[in-house]
Amino acid sequence: SADVEINSAASLAVAKSLGNKLMILNADLIITQSTDMSAADLQAVVDIVTTITGDIQYTMSSKTSTNVNFNKLTSANKIYVDVAGEISFPLLTNVKELHIDDSHLNYITGVSLPALTTITTFGTNSTASYASGTSTISSATANAINAPKATNIDLGALATYDAAALTITGKLD
Repeated sequence: SADVEINSAASLAVAKSLGNKLMILNADLIITQSTDMSAADLQAVVDIVTTITGDIQYTMSSKTSTNVNFNKLTSANKIYVDVAGEISFPLLTNVKELHIDDSHLNYITGVSLPALTTITTFGTNSTASYASGTSTISSATANAINAPKATNIDLGALATYDAAALTITGKLD
């Protein structure tokens, strides 16, 4: 499969037209959500995706946009998110790495990964790039979830985290 890059209303329309061909992607999914995109259409596209053998990069250009939840995604290689609002992957069971950028840090209201059972690394203060068909994701701080305004961080199914001690920062009240 070819990588799927959604970075404009036009590329969102193309992705939407692919329908169930997006269900299993043997490629990367790169989403740069701009304010001119329909959040409902983007949610409809993301709701089709269940498995990605490559990486997901999901970036929100404005904290005022309505973010999407990856409601049906069960697995991916690496995931990078740079969004405001709830970070939600309710069916995600395994991912090699999950990286959260800190540019919308004060606007992350929750991190929901209730089904996650297998992960190698959580990372924060992350960066991502996509050029010439290559996805690059890294974190300045490994083994951490930093969401100081999040009132809910759900890792309910994660029995062990073997990489190292995991530091979790959220809002206490």
